[in-house]
Amino acid sequence: MFKYILRRLIQAVPLLFIISFILFLLLQATGDPVSSMGGRMPPAEADRARLRIALGLDQPPLAQYFVWLVGNDWMRYDTDGDKVADATFCPLPNVICVSLDSNDDGVIDPVGTRRGVIRGDFGTSLATRRPAIDMITERLPNTLLLMVTAQIIIVVISLFVGVMSALKQYSIWDNALTTFSFVMYSVPVFLMAYILSYIFAYQFRRWGLPYLPTNGMYDPLVGPTFGEVLRHMILPVTTISLISIAGYSRFIRSAMLEVINADYIRTARSKGIAERRILFVHAFKNASLPFVTLIGLDLPFLLAGAVVTESIFAWPGMGWLYIEQLKRSDFPVMMGILMMIAVAVVIFQILTDVVYSLLDPRIRFD
Repeated sequence: MFKYILRRLIQAVPLLFIISFILFLLLQATGDPVSSMGGRMPPAEADRARLRIALGLDQPPLAQYFVWLVGNDWMRYDTDGDKVADATFCPLPNVICVSLDSNDDGVIDPVGTRRGVIRGDFGTSLATRRPAIDMITERLPNTLLLMVTAQIIIVVISLFVGVMSALKQYSIWDNALTTFSFVMYSVPVFLMAYILSYIFAYQFRRWGLPYLPTNGMYDPLVGPTFGEVLRHMILPVTTISLISIAGYSRFIRSAMLEVINADYIRTARSKGIAERRILFVHAFKNASLPFVTLIGLDLPFLLAGAVVTESIFAWPGMGWLYIEQLKRSDFPVMMGILMMIAVAVVIFQILTDVVYSLLDPRIRFD
């Protein structure tokens, strides 16, 4: 098992480099971060040119990616031996070249301060001039609070609904849950959010009933108390949960139906084994294998948050942060979020394989 995990981790390294390179090039096409600076008064063309040079945005995309990856605090090279640093640093001649004289005045720029992603430096936000990793870690706890709560609710209710629908196939209960699942799964996330807000915030307030807040994590006048945060979580968690429960429960129902009609389940019943033991020891354990895969694919994206839901309910999480920085073409912050998700996907896929081997003794990685 240890050798398998080690091999998967080693294989993930070149994969993450490829992912980072593709993401970096794609984000370069999202817009010009300099154009969003200056608020309502966009900077003049001359100022924009100076800003692009100061931020290193005048370099070719390949050179920008190289600096983002390994930093620029060590880029000094003397190829002719005159003890004067070259004006251009070319780790790969004719492929990657970084200009060290950004103003073309014959004076080499001061030594850079960026250490690169491989040394834990995700760069500085182009919009706020704050370290990108600080902006991400500020929002991450808020996203985990929202998404982990929603995921627990989704898994628990989906298991109950899916198993009960499979055991009572074609009953009134099954037909009602099937109809409900199809309806919920067909509703877009933004529409679900607006419907819940209209009913439980606007209409409840009109009717004089206790209503739910629709934005933020807490009321600034009250503070981030447990009850206040809980009230603000209800609508976004419900929005995320209803749609996911509809999809998960159908998946579990199909897996359970396939298993409980298998030959080994009929054999277990013929031996007189208790029905509860058959269902929860033999059937559910095997039916949970595809469900583990589904959860393993979804868990990494908990870090990204729910972009639409967080934006509608103004929940200060990772999804809302990504949308804010996307509008500003803030590459360092967006790359930090996306790479964190990519690393999480790799790790959770390995953990999913490990859980597979624990649930199914036929799977061995030795």
